[in-house]
Amino acid sequence: MFCRTSDPVRDAEESQRVTRSIYSYCKECGVPIHSGNASEYGDPYYEMSDGDICVGCIEGYLMERRREAPCS
Repeated sequence: MFCRTSDPVRDAEESQRVTRSIYSYCKECGVPIHSGNASEYGDPYYEMSDGDICVGCIEGYLMERRREAPCS
């Protein structure tokens, strides 16, 4: 829902805008992760045991938690 203004071009653009609801927030950067709707897919994300991670943060998240096997 939007409020009409005195600019018909802006009103037309706003009436065509599709909004997606926020599904979750990235645990690392806080950016919203949106769910899909009838015309758009949802944002890709990774569901980890301690929270959801966006695609942009997953590599850094995994590097911080990387472990190597000890020498035997």
